[in-house]
Amino acid sequence: MKGVVLTLSIKRLYVVKGRSCLRNDYDVSLKFSGYFFSGDMDSLALLDGAGAEAGRSTVEEVIYSTTEGINILANYRNHGALSEIHRARLVGMVIDHELSEHPDTRIHQNRFVQLAQEIVALFPNEKQDTYYKPSHYISPKKTLPPRGKLFEKYANRRRDFRASGLIASRRGRGRFNIHM
Repeated sequence: MKGVVLTLSIKRLYVVKGRSCLRNDYDVSLKFSGYFFSGDMDSLALLDGAGAEAGRSTVEEVIYSTTEGINILANYRNHGALSEIHRARLVGMVIDHELSEHPDTRIHQNRFVQLAQEIVALFPNEKQDTYYKPSHYISPKKTLPPRGKLFEKYANRRRDFRASGLIASRRGRGRFNIHM
């Protein structure tokens, strides 16, 4: 890991994109332009914010690039599990990141599997099936559709985009497509 590690006696200091946010009785203001927080809560690792570490996963990138993500990570480290609220926020952030290039982006099964694996790698007490379970046959004539928080959030976002006209309806019923 490249960067400078600074150990502080302050209990919880989060630094994200050049801003500091202190969660305790202390009043400290620090400026680190182009750096963000990474590492455990007892130390502050400052990494180059331009691209972070090589090989960083999408989920890590999303987590470490926002204060919301840092909050989710800190909550997990403090409690050893994610609450339903934090799971929903995490999934929303990941799907929004995936759709950030264009609202009509298609996310395929293997990408959902990869994202679910990245979540479990970052939050080991979580179960992969919570985030994505591919469609599967239960009998020769019956298939269960894909399930999981990632897929459900993706389907809901696409439904919202179709309703607002950002993407065309699958049936093409007079909806218009707004290109960004």
